Amino acid sequence: MNYRPCPSPSEALQIAEAAFRSRYNGALFAYVAGSIMRGQGTRLSDIDLVVVFDSLEAARRESFVFRGVPVEAFVHDIGTLTWFVHDDVSRARPSILNMIVEGRVIGDAPERAEVLRETVSARLFAGPAHVRASRIECPAI
Repeated sequence: MNYRPCPSPSEALQIAEAAFRSRYNGALFAYVAGSIMRGQGTRLSDIDLVVVFDSLEAARRESFVFRGVPVEAFVHDIGTLTWFVHDDVSRARPSILNMIVEGRVIGDAPERAEVLRETVSARLFAGPAHVRASRIECPAI
């Protein structure tokens, strides 16, 4: 099986911007995140993209290949994104929070993206309200 080389963070950002412009007409902004953007990607990595609209009928998750690179897109409006942030916090698995806090902003409303990032960052660093001992996963001793 032939695998493509992992793009650099700057190449991944260019690919994400092109995908954002071609696939998400009307979106306000997006966060480009994940291992590739951290410089830790492998040839099997994808680009994580959190896309934010003013309003959507429903949130969705899309997987596609753009310019030869896999992309995993999490498409939301503020309401659905708020729900997923609270859900991730309640499950003590802050995946979407990390993507927002770490991600590079693209799109036409970067100031709105930064305001949202500040809010999500404060929530991420506050941690979960509490985690029951039964929810903490420990390796067998």
